[in-house]
Amino acid sequence: MQTLTRQFTITCNTSNLQEMRQNLQELFDERKISVRESSLIVHAADEALSAIMLHANETGSHGDIHITIDINDVRCSITIDDNTGVYELNGNGGATLNELLTSVSKLKKYQISLLMMQEILDEIYYNFKKGFQNELILIKFLSTKKD
Repeated sequence: MQTLTRQFTITCNTSNLQEMRQNLQELFDERKISVRESSLIVHAADEALSAIMLHANETGSHGDIHITIDINDVRCSITIDDNTGVYELNGNGGATLNELLTSVSKLKKYQISLLMMQEILDEIYYNFKKGFQNELILIKFLSTKKD
C-alpha cells in the first residue's frame, strides 16, 4: 500500500493540539492502525508538541509549527518543523551562569516527556538549523497485528 501523507501548520498555542490529534487519528483510522498503537503514537506526538509550545510560551516566542505525517505499511513518521526559535539558551549573547542554570533547570521538566517518547517510539531525530528552525522527527515502526 502507498504512503499516506498529510501536512498542516498550526500556531504555537496549546489550543491547537486537538487539531493535531484529530489529523493523526484520521490517518490511523484510514490506515487501520490498531487502537493501542495509534493511541501511543498520538500521545508521543502530543508530548513533543506540548513541550515545544509550552517552552515557546514561557520564553515569549511565537511562530508556526509545520507538521508532516507519513504512514505506510511499515512505519509512521511525524516531522515537526518549529520555527519559533525557542531553544537558544543564550539569546541575548551575555547571560550569566545563574541565568544559564535557571534556563537549564526549566528545560529539565521536559525530560520525563522525552523518556516517555523514547519508550513509545523507535527512532527520534533532532536537527537544529540556527536562525531557521528546529526539526524533530518521530518514527514508530508499525506492528503487523491489528486489534
